[in-house]
Amino acid sequence: MVRDAAQPGLGSAFVKAVDEAFARVIDLPDASTPVPGVPSHIPARRVFVKRFPYTVIFISIDDVDDELVVLAVAHMKRRPGYWHWRALR
Repeated sequence: MVRDAAQPGLGSAFVKAVDEAFARVIDLPDASTPVPGVPSHIPARRVFVKRFPYTVIFISIDDVDDELVVLAVAHMKRRPGYWHWRALR
């Protein structure tokens, strides 16, 4: 987790970067990249969070008016794939 104690304002910068990643997902979901290591029948995609080692992982549900479901805001090195079970629901 990003903490302000490490550097004042870092937490706010992280929240802003995640918000910007969400905006990119909403504006251009098809511009994201597929998540490696996920079975091909699960349409999980990812957008990188700028400046921080995190990704926003989501799926698009086309049959529900192009609904986007965020599965995780995941650290790129810690516990990779911990969120995979969420895509199977």
